Amino acid sequence: MASALHMRYQNLSEEHMLTPPSIGVNERNVFFTLNVASNGNKSTQQINEMIDLWFQSSILMRDIAEQNGAIYIHVLQPNQYYSAKTFSTMERQIALRPKHPYSSAVKELYPVLIDRSEDLREEGVNFLDATPVFDDIDSIIYADSCCHYNNEGNRILVDRIVREIETVLIHNRQSALVN
Repeated sequence: MASALHMRYQNLSEEHMLTPPSIGVNERNVFFTLNVASNGNKSTQQINEMIDLWFQSSILMRDIAEQNGAIYIHVLQPNQYYSAKTFSTMERQIALRPKHPYSSAVKELYPVLIDRSEDLREEGVNFLDATPVFDDIDSIIYADSCCHYNNEGNRILVDRIVREIETVLIHNRQSALVN
């Protein structure tokens, strides 16, 4: 019964992801949607616009954080559709749906995001590519077919982010001593 409910939930969530939101005239500048061509492909222009928005948003968030005396670390989270992790049979059933709306998008966009991360670093953004964090973990990490982790996955990711925060703080402290 529980697995049937879980499958129903998965199917409904995928249907909702495939249906674009209804956007009113006054809201058109708030949402970013990708139109998919009849062959299922997104235009290069749309992809570039989305990546540019991602890039500029990171710089703006960094600026806001710094203006308020905080540090900003941009973390590209792990995703099962862009992973070298060896999935057990059980985790494959939980986490991998080849026709999931995010599957093709993640496979297409993550390499571009990682490539652009070097540009973010050059702009002074602390960037952590956390995509390989789960690659050597044998246990089940993913909680669903979207992108969410179970408690162990959350702990592993948080531990990695904390190590990155320590690195950034040490670097900032050393830079302040030099100046």
